[in-house]
Amino acid sequence: MAINEHDREDLLRDGRAMPLRGETVISGTEVVIGFRSNNQMSVYCGADPVYQFNADGEVRRVFHDGHRYAAQQGKLVLLQRNSKGGRVSFESIGLSNELERAILDRMQEWLLQIQMALDSDHQEWKVGAGDMSRFLGLLGDTLHGLTTPPKIATQPAA
Repeated sequence: MAINEHDREDLLRDGRAMPLRGETVISGTEVVIGFRSNNQMSVYCGADPVYQFNADGEVRRVFHDGHRYAAQQGKLVLLQRNSKGGRVSFESIGLSNELERAILDRMQEWLLQIQMALDSDHQEWKVGAGDMSRFLGLLGDTLHGLTTPPKIATQPAA
């Protein structure tokens, strides 16, 4: 997930892991949406937040307010970075129901704004890779297939 603005700005052009990707501006924020080869959607709302879904439309990873979260047994956990002896590992820390709800609420707000942008005749979209009509169709189908709020996966892996 992009950690700084520069990384995210290159995503439309250089997001090779997402062979189908597009971009629009919502409320002054550049939003890049990409699909992996198995139609897993990633949504980059500026540099933060970032939402990644599996092929079933379940949330698998989130970058929110500078923190990394991952799906674990249908809940989000904070991934706390630890560095010992030159090795980096991540400790999973459970979230309160309130924090998880706040993250999902913010995600739902972004997804709603993206849906409104998709439905608007006045919204400009750019496609960095792939066909525009295929991108917009897949985005619409994926958004319509998500539950409200989106279900959290059992694991963060694809």
